[in-house]
Amino acid sequence: MTNLRKELQLQGQNKSSNSYELDSLRNQIQYLENEVQSINSEKVRIQDKLTDAISENNVNKTSLRDIEFKNNAKEEEISRLRNKLQSEEKQNDV
Repeated sequence: MTNLRKELQLQGQNKSSNSYELDSLRNQIQYLENEVQSINSEKVRIQDKLTDAISENNVNKTSLRDIEFKNNAKEEEISRLRNKLQSEEKQNDV
C-alpha cells in the first residue's frame, strides 16, 4: 500500500510538473505569436514606406526630366539667338 501511495504521489507530482510545463509552453507560444505579429506589422509599415519612397523617387525623376528638357530647350534657344546676333553683327560690319 505504501508503494502505491508513493507511486500515486509521484504521478500527481508529475502531472503538476507536466501541467506547469504545458502552461509555460503555452505562454511562450503566446509571446512568440505576439512577437511575430509585431514583426509583421513592422514589415508592412516598412514596405509602405518603401513604396512611398519609390513613388516619390519616380515623381522626382519625372520632375527632373521635365526640368532637363526645359533647360535643354532654353539652351538651344540661347544658342540660336547667339548665332542670330553674330550674324546680324557681321551684317552690320559689312
